[in-house]
Amino acid sequence: MTRCVPASLLVVAVFALAANADDPAPPSKADAKSEPPAEKIDVKSSLTEMVARQVRMQANFKDFKSDLRRLWKRMAASSKPEDQERARLLEEALEKANDTEIDSSFERLVAMLKAAKPDDEGAIGKAITETEDLEKRLRTILKRLPRVPILFIDGSEERPGGPHKDGYYLEKLFVIADDRYHVVNKTQEDLDTLDLSVERFPSVYLLDVPTLSEKAAKRLETYVEEGGQVAIFVGEHVKPKFYNERLYAKGRGIFPVPLEEKQPERISDEERFKRLFEGRNQIYFRDERHPIFRDVAGPRMQEVVKFLIIDQYWPTEPRSKWVIDPTKVQELVTLPNRSPVDTYKDTVNAILGQLDQAAKDEKFDKFQVALERYKGTIQRGVDGGLYPLGEALHQFLRERGDPKTPTKAPDLKPFWDKNEELRAKVAALRDMARYGDPLVLSKSFGKGRTVVFLTTAGKAWNDWAGGGMASFTYPVVMLSLQKYLISARDNKLTDDLLGIVYEEGWQNGMLRRIRQQLTGQDFKEDPDPKP
Repeated sequence: MTRCVPASLLVVAVFALAANADDPAPPSKADAKSEPPAEKIDVKSSLTEMVARQVRMQANFKDFKSDLRRLWKRMAASSKPEDQERARLLEEALEKANDTEIDSSFERLVAMLKAAKPDDEGAIGKAITETEDLEKRLRTILKRLPRVPILFIDGSEERPGGPHKDGYYLEKLFVIADDRYHVVNKTQEDLDTLDLSVERFPSVYLLDVPTLSEKAAKRLETYVEEGGQVAIFVGEHVKPKFYNERLYAKGRGIFPVPLEEKQPERISDEERFKRLFEGRNQIYFRDERHPIFRDVAGPRMQEVVKFLIIDQYWPTEPRSKWVIDPTKVQELVTLPNRSPVDTYKDTVNAILGQLDQAAKDEKFDKFQVALERYKGTIQRGVDGGLYPLGEALHQFLRERGDPKTPTKAPDLKPFWDKNEELRAKVAALRDMARYGDPLVLSKSFGKGRTVVFLTTAGKAWNDWAGGGMASFTYPVVMLSLQKYLISARDNKLTDDLLGIVYEEGWQNGMLRRIRQQLTGQDFKEDPDPKP
């Protein structure tokens, strides 16, 4: 929902301050120049737009109450204690939603906005008061809605004077984020008897869990098969033999790929410093549109994640040994390949030879300038290492030229369309030069799915959760992960009401801007408050 963006940015800022409380902050590079004054707005058009929005919000609130009533009836008819508790909370929210002042506020606002004259400061002021009151009433309903439980099984350790347990960072984030979640902490032994139903826990997090009993592993597998959502973060306590034999199970289990048996090694401080300033990708997003990562995978954020250093991760067995269904297993994030470039010189030379032949072919004359140029770029990439080689090949495949000077900079798409086999070889070499071990994978299993991070959720193996230059992307990704995991039915009521609340916030901000414009004051819009 687009109106939620300002609040989530505020959450990111608050979390970053909290997570970095005992870490030195990097120097600020904020521009000290004053912001330009806000542009004048068309008051008449804005009021007309607000009337249409208000009518739509009124209808949305009516639908929200109907959904709330239906869910309350279903929960009240259940014999499960947790459903009865949810029914009690839903009934309280329903009582607040049925408050006649809320419905009449919608009616009054529509009437006020329709009647308001573009220069009537008094009418605008009354509409502001009414909007603020309605927004407060809507937020009281949010506080009555039952919070969605998240189950944490945390096998990591608290380090005196060092990093906290992994769950500490996630729990802090979810608590700061909003009132929709609450974390339930249990041990791996509790999984033997815990009510592990999808209705009880829409999502489960396994954090550096060494092993599970056979009974717990079977119950977890059944949970995912029936629609449960599991996020798994590894760490130093993980027993790869258990994960491979029981959770991966030669491709039949909930874990997407097999792990290496050897305990992973941590990079040195010298290597870490070198990577921090080498100016290359530290991770690659394999699907930039995936819901978990799309907010940090854009071109601007790519420069930020170049500072996301993964000090330690658990490697998988070579991809050639994976037994997977590619329609169910997806590699979401990959670490860069840091192998010696000499490993790929024979493949590079073979491709350069094919480009030589193509450049001499008369039917490709109009591409000769570009082919010669990229032959040099690729060779320089080889001399510089795998990263520049991979980037050169990537640009080669995407070259669209300059339509203003097609003879000097031709579009290479027609060339690739006529050389599919060569394109496939270049793309394969590009991928080998770019991509190393996987970092994040997902697997569909039955009606549910698992998402696996091959590093820690906390600061034991990386500084993503706080202290690093890319740490502000951590809450963005983790909140997106939780939203991706959680079932739609548990999130729908809250999201529907949040949409109305943020629309009210937008309307209130616009009304205040109109009033301040009428009085000649400067306007600065406040960030949306936490619901």
